Amino acid sequence: MEKTEIKNYEAHLEKGRKAGAKEKLMTGVGMSIMMTMMYAVYAYAFWVGGKFVSDEVVNYSTGEIYSFTDILSCFFGILFGLFGMSTAGTAMQAVADG
Repeated sequence: MEKTEIKNYEAHLEKGRKAGAKEKLMTGVGMSIMMTMMYAVYAYAFWVGGKFVSDEVVNYSTGEIYSFTDILSCFFGILFGLFGMSTAGTAMQAVADG
């Protein structure tokens, strides 16, 4: 009976291995999409900010031309917002596991 039980156990292990591999693949794909989007937003923020500074666009809330400090403030606002959204990934993983 021992050999039969070992085969049954190995069959269940194979199902678990396949499920784990699928879960890890989806986690990796999700993480790569999130990181790609994050770096794309960084690049876009600095490109638009540089454009505003070089074209001397007026900031209507202050009435002055955009400066580098305005661009950094905007960038860090986006950065902190993205970090806040990235913590939702852990909660989503728990919901998916449930």
